[in-house]
Amino acid sequence: MPNDIRDFLNQVKSKGIARPNMFRVTGDIGPEGAMDARAEAVLIRSASIPAMEVGEIVVPYRGRQVKAPGDRTFADWDITIISDEAYELHGKFQAWQNALGSVQANDTNATSAGEIFGGTLYKDWIVEALDRGGDAVRSWNLVGCWPKSIGAIEVAADTNDSFAEFTVTLTYQYFQTDTAAF
Repeated sequence: MPNDIRDFLNQVKSKGIARPNMFRVTGDIGPEGAMDARAEAVLIRSASIPAMEVGEIVVPYRGRQVKAPGDRTFADWDITIISDEAYELHGKFQAWQNALGSVQANDTNATSAGEIFGGTLYKDWIVEALDRGGDAVRSWNLVGCWPKSIGAIEVAADTNDSFAEFTVTLTYQYFQTDTAAF
């Protein structure tokens, strides 16, 4: 722990400090991989480093509670996207969700469980933390993503000086960092 400002500055100098606005998110939208990941990744306004949690098993023992680790779970992952003028990105996410279960017939484009779980409808997404030079210093690969919800795009006659945007909540199976699977 730093004792004074010089210790703090030496730590900053030797290790640097992560900047939350230095990130890149890439991934395919839907079964056909309908996203030009490099071109459209700049339209992702915000995301997060994925969260995980280990559940808790409470065992009563003689008036006390003994706590033990349970199963690992992964929280849903939200990305906020700036809409393109033709609303194509929003439409691509809707088409992906429709491939998972169509609105009219309530069926899926997948012909087997293997097609769903084998990657046709599930897609991997990557969030990378970047250094000040734009190079990835750490990455998280979210395995088996699909869009759980697609947020509304707010429109209003009195909205000026802003972009249209929407949030997509992706759920996924687990994530891997560049060093380990979780």
